[in-house]
Amino acid sequence: MIEDNVALGAAAGLVGTIPGLIINFIFVQSGISKLYAFQISGGIFVPDRANTGFLMFLLGAVVWLATSALMGVIITYALDYTGRDFWWLKGIILTVTLLFIGLYGILFSMGGAHIVPLDLGTNLTLFLDNLVFGLATAYLSVRWGSKIRDGA
Repeated sequence: MIEDNVALGAAAGLVGTIPGLIINFIFVQSGISKLYAFQISGGIFVPDRANTGFLMFLLGAVVWLATSALMGVIITYALDYTGRDFWWLKGIILTVTLLFIGLYGILFSMGGAHIVPLDLGTNLTLFLDNLVFGLATAYLSVRWGSKIRDGA
């Protein structure tokens, strides 16, 4: 059990991102999605033409994992405040609202990134990735958190 909410959320977010990255890898390899998650996250800082190679992968990984840890902290604090009831729904709502709609939808459309996936396959893959991430992170927060209460 992890007592500290920041450590709990960061750990849950980092581990919770693994299933989504596996889904992303499978969808890119099968041709459904055109971009890997790390390419999209690295594309916030680097133009499309420079979005290949090991250093780009490393930058994208750092950005993706930092965002996952921060999102894990947000989910953990939300669960601590509202209780563990419907943890799965809270994880999905927060992740899809903040990451998929907020970051990918609004911020990317406003020119906040160099790489904006416009094809349906990549966007559906990102949505599924965010859905799985929200479920996994909320589950791990409840499972590993010793002080998240049972209800409001």
